[in-house]
Amino acid sequence: MAIDDSGYTPTYTGAFNFVNGASQSNEYTYDKNGNLTKDLNKNILSIQYNFLNLPANITYSSGKSAAYIFDANGQKLRTSYKASASATAIPTDYCGNMIYENGVLKQVLVDGGYMTVTGTPFYFYYLKDHLGSNRVVVSPAGTATQINHYYPFGGLFGESTGNTGQRYKYNGKEFDRTHGLDWYDYGARHMSPDVGRFTTIDPMAEKYYNISPYAYCANNPVYYIDSDGKKIKIPKRSQPLVLQMINSHSKTQYNVDENGFMSVDKDAGINEKGSSHYSERLDATISAKGVLSIDVGDKYTTKNGNVSKTYDVNKIGGGLTDNTNKKNVKIVVSEKGNMVHDTNGNEVKKPAAEVLIHEIVGHAAPTLAGSETGNAVKNENIVRRELGLPERIDEENHEE
Repeated sequence: MAIDDSGYTPTYTGAFNFVNGASQSNEYTYDKNGNLTKDLNKNILSIQYNFLNLPANITYSSGKSAAYIFDANGQKLRTSYKASASATAIPTDYCGNMIYENGVLKQVLVDGGYMTVTGTPFYFYYLKDHLGSNRVVVSPAGTATQINHYYPFGGLFGESTGNTGQRYKYNGKEFDRTHGLDWYDYGARHMSPDVGRFTTIDPMAEKYYNISPYAYCANNPVYYIDSDGKKIKIPKRSQPLVLQMINSHSKTQYNVDENGFMSVDKDAGINEKGSSHYSERLDATISAKGVLSIDVGDKYTTKNGNVSKTYDVNKIGGGLTDNTNKKNVKIVVSEKGNMVHDTNGNEVKKPAAEVLIHEIVGHAAPTLAGSETGNAVKNENIVRRELGLPERIDEENHEE
């Protein structure tokens, strides 16, 4: 309802901090859908939303305003800013990967950076951290044109080498500082890093009843990033079996879209007997930049440089293809599973669904999304403990 802050307000150019712009008992209001409609600390008098609960118009007490246009899928098409009620709106248009400012093409987004087109075209490249945040922007000459340091929820320490008009920062998301808004655009909703929370509720809030619907990444922004993609792909022929294997052991339930990409099944209930750690690692893999493919078959091939090696999946239960760029990896599991030994030395039949747990938690999640360090079997055993299954004996040569 309200925030009070008596901290020192920095005065350097580009400073980022929470600004205590009001001292009232009710500084924030919301509509019936839980969307923020007023933020007096930012001098926002009104926020209107479209049917997707995305902002359509923001009005400030100073007379400034912002307007947004989205397509039916929630893709942002245009933002328009006005410095006063009578001022002419200055639009920014988003046409695929091309960005126009006031009708002039200014920037073309490319994989790993962007290109400027004003005058002579130049490519600029991002150096990212483990959360996909753009830490350094490098010019074609190898010069750092922008350096960003972040607080855990994405607030800026400051842009030590200048702004340069490059707005994609924390998690690679666009940071809108116009009129003091200071919101990150995560696609489905916006996040205010000065208070570390989203401005609208989680569409999946009913799946996570123990977490605030406004919390960013379950309040663990060092470990997780926001899931705005569907990055686990299952071939059509294997979808029923793979989903059954995953959903039988995962607390969160999943489904696939028409293209075979996996996401949380919003119409399914919680598997109370499932593993929450398994769900967390699946969600992190879905959020990752690369693509994980999961298939059921008889063999898989790894490649190390120019050397390829093919394995019989029916003998070992499953495997993960080697991957040097950590962008595209593949799991192949057998329907037969395999035999392992538990910590008491007993031979245990490990069904295919349990093999898949090992390949995802022990190998795929660490490769694509980052995970616990160390032995892959130890990571698998975290899930096995939650499921009440006998733990596997540790294998020193079974590292991530």
